[in-house]
Amino acid sequence: MAESNNRRYERYDCQLPVQICSEKDPENYYYGLTYNYSKGGMYVKMEAKLNPDNYYLIKMLNYSPESKGPEKHRVIDARVRWSKRAESYAGLEHGYYYGYGFEYSSPVVY
Repeated sequence: MAESNNRRYERYDCQLPVQICSEKDPENYYYGLTYNYSKGGMYVKMEAKLNPDNYYLIKMLNYSPESKGPEKHRVIDARVRWSKRAESYAGLEHGYYYGYGFEYSSPVVY
């Protein structure tokens, strides 16, 4: 469902699994869950603490070229625009959880 607000791009709710790694270290990756997306970015919750303003590769684990959402793309290049401590995370029972606002390196067409 799309939100109506003053964002640059319309945002859509989802729950898509992702794998995230630093562009500098593609062998060291973390798992997360995307909660919403737009042409300009996505919101991901995960257990790992990432560095703001660093660039990451977001691998869509449900990759499907026929999709109309972010899973249409195998990998998306993005940077952490902002982060916050998250209240909850599906599938995890304890620990620290973080929410990240990723901004794509360039707008993504779905």
